[in-house]
Amino acid sequence: SAVIMDVHTGAIKAMANYPTYDPANYQTVADASLFQNNAVTESIETGSIMKILTTSTALNIGAITPTATFYDPGTWTIDGATISDVAEDHSTGTQSIYSILNLSLNTGATWMLMQMGGGQINDTARTTLYDYFSNHFMLGKRTGIEQGYESPGILTPPGHDGNAIDLTYAEMSFGQAITATALQMDAAFSSVLNGGTYYKPYLVQSIHTATGDASVKQPIVLKHNVVSPAVSSAVISLLEQVNQGHVDEGFRYLDVGPHYSIGGKTGSAQIALPTGGYSATQFNATYLGFVGGDTPQYAVAVYNYEPQISYGFAGAQAAQPIFGTIAHMLINNYGVTPKTK
Repeated sequence: SAVIMDVHTGAIKAMANYPTYDPANYQTVADASLFQNNAVTESIETGSIMKILTTSTALNIGAITPTATFYDPGTWTIDGATISDVAEDHSTGTQSIYSILNLSLNTGATWMLMQMGGGQINDTARTTLYDYFSNHFMLGKRTGIEQGYESPGILTPPGHDGNAIDLTYAEMSFGQAITATALQMDAAFSSVLNGGTYYKPYLVQSIHTATGDASVKQPIVLKHNVVSPAVSSAVISLLEQVNQGHVDEGFRYLDVGPHYSIGGKTGSAQIALPTGGYSATQFNATYLGFVGGDTPQYAVAVYNYEPQISYGFAGAQAAQPIFGTIAHMLINNYGVTPKTK
């Protein structure tokens, strides 16, 4: 699934799923799930793209600064469980907000959650993260887009009396134990990119009557001050740096030249097993990225469900290349305004 949104209006410029079907021959479809718009109906654990929203939250409440550093011990033990990183050889020692995003450190996201609670995961930390995820980024609720069967996703309240609530929130900070659709994540991401305004996503641009009258749909603001303009600028800069780091590592398809700006974050989400726990071999691949000039113009969400890859991380190998293709397509064909400075 992929969603392209105008970050300044909430207008969905494109939305697609694969595999798909031919509407002229729908009666030949054997798999009824193809009739669903997975970008709207399929809520999954997002993986590390959620770190963008965790970082935005921590920055906005002043729990961290964009240049903050911390000592990363490599693991955290929470509610008897161990939080660790895939790239363990990179995770110990002094780390920064940039390296949390660039190396995708679960320990770093957990540390940011701790800072929301004054240095530990407690009721204050949980309540803060829940407030931002639910009331600022609108997760755990339907967007109201003109589509049927929209999934609200799953967002556990901070006062839930089940076991291991601190562990649940640590996992939520890096995109596990919480689910969201590609549409929800793109809308939340757009609110960070545009300086803090959450626009209701919409598909219908205008309505024309039989007599020729037309009414153009105006953007609907659901939330002001999602984050501050300063936080918006800081997150954009961090994600641009992450993108450039990936270009330097050899992902040349992310290079759009000096006249345009792109940035983003990968996600590789473990898939929950029906019997409990997570699969060690199957992941969902996700990506959140933006394309623009002086400012972001389009927000792009990519979900690749259980991709079959033979090496590397799912997000980098199965979702990021799709974003790269979309970024070049938008620049080449859809009027991205180049930088003026």
